[in-house]
Amino acid sequence: MNVAQLIADFDQWKAMPGIDAETAVFGRNGLNEGSAILSHVHMVPLGTAEAARWKENFRKKRGNKSDRYLFYVDGGPAYGFLLLAIIDDPGGHAIWHKSNADLRKKWDEMAEQFHAQGIVP
Repeated sequence: MNVAQLIADFDQWKAMPGIDAETAVFGRNGLNEGSAILSHVHMVPLGTAEAARWKENFRKKRGNKSDRYLFYVDGGPAYGFLLLAIIDDPGGHAIWHKSNADLRKKWDEMAEQFHAQGIVP
């Protein structure tokens, strides 16, 4: 994955108006359950068939969801955004299993530190 391209795509997406904005790279977006700070956005899948469906859904303006997530924090004007983690497909939805609760809690704590003080883990 090209990190510079990911950052450019992310910046382009976040500059779009509206909370439901989608691009060819980023789909549905929302706060993590139980968090006021840590968000995740669905990303274009890596698999060919899944990517083709994503492209068609994007063209038809359907809310794109996938099994690939980017977790991020909005630190506001003072700190900008922190791209915390990417979970590639398959596997994105597994992060919501109870067995991953400690990891999600750790990410939420890191998100809070970044949001409040700009601390990058």
